[in-house]
Amino acid sequence: MNPQYEEIGRAFAEHYYNIFQTNREQLFTLYQDDSMLTFEGTPVQGQADIAKKFQALSFRSIQINCTAIDCQPRPDGTIFVAVIGQIQVSQPCPQQCSNPLHLSVLDTCERAPFM
Repeated sequence: MNPQYEEIGRAFAEHYYNIFQTNREQLFTLYQDDSMLTFEGTPVQGQADIAKKFQALSFRSIQINCTAIDCQPRPDGTIFVAVIGQIQVSQPCPQQCSNPLHLSVLDTCERAPFM
């Protein structure tokens, strides 16, 4: 179990949503070739296909307000992160949203988390 699970999970979620709001075309860099993204019911696997999915999104700007970030360590060293918040794309009122993230850590000297 990773003793820094809370710090890592929270920092990753904040970083992920910052990129989503400012430069979402770069979100694919947080995924690996065996990663999977399910976006509005459609599963997408692999870094290249995930990059295409983010590039194909029709909205230009997005505002995300994370109201809760709950992190849970897993026995295998991964971290489960549940994010709850509000998202506003083109609607006048924000919509409630939730997003589960399952983080692994690269086995390199950088030890960077990824999904």
